[in-house]
Amino acid sequence: MPVLKALRLEDESGQSIAGKRTATGESAPSKVLMTSSGSIRTHTLKLLLVLSPEVFDCDVKKRLVCFQIANGVKSLHAAVLSWNGGLDFSDVCVADPSGSPYVVLDTTKLFKKTSEPRTVEKNSHKEKQSLAVATSMWQSRAMSTLDYLLLINKHAGRSRGRRDFHAVVPWVTDFTENPDQMLRRCEEESEEVTSEESNNTLKSNAFQKSTSRGWRDLTKSKYRLTKGDTQLDHTYNNKTPKHHVSDDVLCEVTTCVYLSRSLSLQTLKKSVRTNFNAKEYPNSMERLFTWSPDECVPQFYDDPTVFVGNTETGIGALQVHRMT
Repeated sequence: MPVLKALRLEDESGQSIAGKRTATGESAPSKVLMTSSGSIRTHTLKLLLVLSPEVFDCDVKKRLVCFQIANGVKSLHAAVLSWNGGLDFSDVCVADPSGSPYVVLDTTKLFKKTSEPRTVEKNSHKEKQSLAVATSMWQSRAMSTLDYLLLINKHAGRSRGRRDFHAVVPWVTDFTENPDQMLRRCEEESEEVTSEESNNTLKSNAFQKSTSRGWRDLTKSKYRLTKGDTQLDHTYNNKTPKHHVSDDVLCEVTTCVYLSRSLSLQTLKKSVRTNFNAKEYPNSMERLFTWSPDECVPQFYDDPTVFVGNTETGIGALQVHRMT
């Protein structure tokens, strides 16, 4: 929410209403902030530092961003407004970070009433505790892997409601075999366990036998599986700083393609491609897996509506497997 300016509040006679009592008995403010959602695409400083820290490699950019933050806080203080120590990286929005970064401050927190203004430290401690408990539950199989990964996504700021920072989970099959048959095979192999002392060994062997029959190789990133080692070497040798993988494990374009059957035509034209063509969207999970260098979305595990065709866009139903 970009800060445009602070306006002086006056009554009908042109006098400042600062200090006067409102109908509710509260003291009236002398100024208010004019804000706008704006049309410029921005990213929070927190998101940029996590996903694309290289945009701040230049010392001049760092100084420019810091100067604008300080100047914004100074302007707010002049308007008798303050975060009271609660300002963090998620409140700082940066437009055009790869060019000449322009900083705006999200003032939402300034207008939220709370009986306990300094809860940042307490919330952080509670989050760490809840994650530790969840990890113990997952290790003891009291929590499913999917639920555990979704909790980790929540702690990382990823959610299903954000296409630019969507919740992400790994692909577990490459769809070269029917998933239903793969699961039945695993159940049959697990039932072969007859003695408790050989339980772990047989289960491990059963899993190893199945890994080459439709299961995705979890020892390699999806980016590496799709692009290959040659592409990773090229990326490493031609990037500064040197790195192998892309900035994000799940980008906005890929998310929109994954969820294309549940998105509007307007959204697809804006986020994927202006010249929309329904035939360009993969019609099966196998094609999606082969095409995408990114990881998966949780909806493919727990939301059957994302497989239903979209009559508005003309995109047909998403086929789970060619033999189903």
